[in-house]
Amino acid sequence: MSAFFGGNQAVIAPRLRRLLAPLRKTPLHPQWLGGKDADLQKQWIAGQICGRLLDIGCGNKPLVKYLPDGVDYIGLDYPPTVVKGYKGKAEVFGDGQRLPFKDDSFDCVTLLDVMEHLPRPEAAFDEMGRVARGGCSKVCSHEERGCSYCRWPL
Repeated sequence: MSAFFGGNQAVIAPRLRRLLAPLRKTPLHPQWLGGKDADLQKQWIAGQICGRLLDIGCGNKPLVKYLPDGVDYIGLDYPPTVVKGYKGKAEVFGDGQRLPFKDDSFDCVTLLDVMEHLPRPEAAFDEMGRVARGGCSKVCSHEERGCSYCRWPL
């Protein structure tokens, strides 16, 4: 995308988001249908979560509004993604492929719509397993062309 924008992605991406914002909740927005599916997905996932949660690649933290009371939420994001105009502020900045947490630190770990942005997603899977307590829920989703969302249980 940076080649298309001539290296001005940090300036243009937020402007594009603002221009499309009024259309976000209408079928005229290019991601309207996928967004509806994503909201349903996040509602379902949030209903399964309890305890301490690590949300890898939290972005604007869309999962937070659906979480039940009592969940200790920790959002982690990669510093360069902040320049893309995300409003949400991660509690921790770091790399999902090298998590800055001790082993067995979380009751649940999510990696939602992040895999396609990682050069080595298997490293993130390994890290999810390392920081997850035994019996911990690990949830991953990935947007796939041709189908709404494909999920892999871990």
